[in-house]
Formats: sequence, structure tokens, C-alpha cells
Amino acid sequence: MWVRMNACNVVTVDTYSASAKTVLAVAIVWLAWSTGVFAIGGEVDFENFNNSLIYTNSVHNGPATGLISGPAGVVNPFQPGAYIFALFSAPTNRATVDASLSGWSLETADGVNTATPGLMNGNDDPSGPGATLATQPSGLPANFVVVGWSSNIGQNWGAAQAWWNNGNPNSGPSGYFAISDVATDVVVGGGVYPIPTIFGPTAGYEVQGFTLNLYTIPEPSTFMLAGLGVAALLSLRRRKS
Repeated sequence: MWVRMNACNVVTVDTYSASAKTVLAVAIVWLAWSTGVFAIGGEVDFENFNNSLIYTNSVHNGPATGLISGPAGVVNPFQPGAYIFALFSAPTNRATVDASLSGWSLETADGVNTATPGLMNGNDDPSGPGATLATQPSGLPANFVVVGWSSNIGQNWGAAQAWWNNGNPNSGPSGYFAISDVATDVVVGGGVYPIPTIFGPTAGYEVQGFTLNLYTIPEPSTFMLAGLGVAALLSLRRRKS
């Protein structure tokens, strides 16, 4: 059923078949996508500022002791620097994130530290500040988190994810890793929609910076020496007994 008003301001009721309604719905959705009202490949401003700096610590779970620094990377074409950053999204009803990142979708993993200590950039749009998203369309809200790591543990997300091992890194080099707080209800930009920031001073809505945590992975030789020490102690005790 379709209600409409004609030129004489008389309300009439038309009845359409189910197939006609389906065609109409498809046409409306197609028009929205084609005009960029809701466009796949939305964008956000994936960079931080002096009010949302990124730090490192020198003791696991300890306080921040310095800003990220080191050789700067390049976003496009991607060349890793000392640190790499990935952006993940989720529906607005997912307000928390755990070590497994379950329920979160990778949008881009091209963020790098800049030459300025404490700052990163992941924007790949040459026409302005914006990072192209893999799954989120413009015009709709989403939640976001940022994952950062030192590039020595992996120069892409796949390698870093394997090292991270859902929050239990136990092999490979020692390095830095962290998951930020959640930026909530961010309306994705692109087309007629302005590009929103992910980082900023607003708690909850933006990521207010975060600290990359140091994870020290013992070398295999350390385990071997520890094993030899235990064996020597056991042998000594047996001799005394």
C-alpha cells in the first residue's frame, strides 16, 4: 500500500504488489549509494595531535616514560617506521574491546610514526586528511579502536597479530604493543559528510592518546640456562641425600 497526495490535495491509497515494492526499495538504496549519501570506503582522519600523544613505557604495565620516536614511516606507498598503527571498527553497540579484538574489523593498517615524537599518521587520501576505510560507509556511525606496535615484531598486521597471540606473546623479539580506548559514535565521513577525527581530547568520543606497553620475551637461551640450573640443583640434592 502506498499513500500519496495528488495535485488537488486529495489523499489516495494505491496498492502495489510485493515485487513492485521490492523494486522500489532497491531503487532507493541504489540512488543513495550512487549519489554518495552512503558510500563504501568512507573516511576518517587517522592521525593524532598534541592533545592526544602516544607514549611508550620502560617497564611492563608501568607508567609512560617517553614519546614514540625513531625512524619515520611513509603511509603511501606504505613503508614502516619504528612503529605501526592499525585502525579497527565495530558497530556502535560494541563499546568494549579485549585482547582478541573479537567483533572488531580491520579498516587499515597503514599508520606510521612521524618524525615528530609522539605523533602518528595513517591518512592515505592525497586530497586531504583522511584514511580510506575497508568496510565502513560514509554517513553512518561506528566505534573505533587503534592498535599500535613496534615494527620489530611485525611489519604488517598479520605478523603483529601472530606475535601478540591474543594477549599472550611468548615467542619472537621483545617489543611494544597496545590497544587504545574506544572512540564511540563516530559518524564516518566522505561524500557530503565531513571527515571526523579519531584522536582528540574528548573522552569517550575520541582516543585521547595511549601508551604502548613493553613486552619482554625471554630468549630461548635463557630458558635453556634456567633448565640447566634446575637440573644442577636437583643433582646436588641427590648427592647430599
